[in-house]
Amino acid sequence: MVSKMRFAVLVAALGFSMSAMAAEKSNEISVAGSISSTTTGTGANKFTQDSVNLVGSFGHYFTPQLVGQFAVGIDGSSYGSNNSSATLILGVGAKYYFMDSHAGDIVPFAGARLDLLAVSQTTPLGTTDGSGSQITGFIGASDFLSETASIDLTFSVSAGSYTVSSVSIDTTSTSLNIGFTQRF
Repeated sequence: MVSKMRFAVLVAALGFSMSAMAAEKSNEISVAGSISSTTTGTGANKFTQDSVNLVGSFGHYFTPQLVGQFAVGIDGSSYGSNNSSATLILGVGAKYYFMDSHAGDIVPFAGARLDLLAVSQTTPLGTTDGSGSQITGFIGASDFLSETASIDLTFSVSAGSYTVSSVSIDTTSTSLNIGFTQRF
């Protein structure tokens, strides 16, 4: 009976220490890159472009599993022989980890973000600038290398619009991101 009681106390203490360890993580910094295929425009002006982007985010843990995020990113694209675009992305959102994280765990997550866009497009006719917004939803998994560091794989879908030279352009995109997150 005494050994069962000691075992129960040990298990409870271990549980409390794991929760305290998770609670100690109050922030995270992530960097992720992706290769994406984006369909833009409507009707005869519809085209597909391949893009490479880089997004960094700073997150704050509100609970051991819920993280509020601020993201900054750049997306560079080229299509055709003399056409390119660059988009600056500023976003706010949240990420939810579906379980507490420990070294060696693969932890699934999901989230969403609202982004503001600053767009610059270059064609043979010149460069035009514009702005817009999009909403991004994502799912993925973090492979925890340690209690605080992980390699992340994320699938994201974005939809929005931006205006360039008084023309509104609707966009949708999907991307597979690979990145690294450090918690502190």
